[in-house]
Amino acid sequence: MIRIAICDDEPAWIKRTHDMLSAFIDAHPEYAIQLSEFNSGEELLCDVRLNGNYDVYLLDVVMPQLSGIDTGIRLRTYDEVGKIIYLTTSPDFAVDSYVTGAFYYLLKPVSPDKLNEILSRACNEISRRRERCIKVKTSDGVVLLPFDEICFVELRR
Repeated sequence: MIRIAICDDEPAWIKRTHDMLSAFIDAHPEYAIQLSEFNSGEELLCDVRLNGNYDVYLLDVVMPQLSGIDTGIRLRTYDEVGKIIYLTTSPDFAVDSYVTGAFYYLLKPVSPDKLNEILSRACNEISRRRERCIKVKTSDGVVLLPFDEICFVELRR
C-alpha cells in the first residue's frame, strides 16, 4: 500500500489533483494507492502525528498560516523518506523547497502527463525500497525482513 496525502487550501485544486490521481490509480493497480486529503498544513501534520507517515506528500506552497515549505520542514521531523512533491502556482519558492528535500516542484495547472511521470518515478522508488530485505535467522527459522520495518537491531549470543 502506498499512502498519498494531498494538502491544499483550495478545494477546487484538491478535487483536480484527486481526479488526476484517481486516473493514475486506475492505470496502475499494482501500487495499491490510498489517498487522503487535507485543507491545511496543520491538519496534515496532526494526522501524521496520530496515524503515521505517508509515502508521498503533494503540497501546495502558498497556504495561509503554515505554508507548504514550512509544512515540509515540519514533516521532516517525523518523516525523513516520504516523497514531497510541491504543486503550486508560484515559481518563487522552488529554491526554498530544497530545504525540505523535495522530490519535485510542479507549477499549476499541472499536466496530467507530467504528474503521472513524477508519480511513477516516486512509486517505483518506494516499491524498490520496500523490496530490499535482509535474511534473519530466528527461532522460527529464516525470515525475510524488509529494511523499512527494522527499528533497531540487537545481537544476543
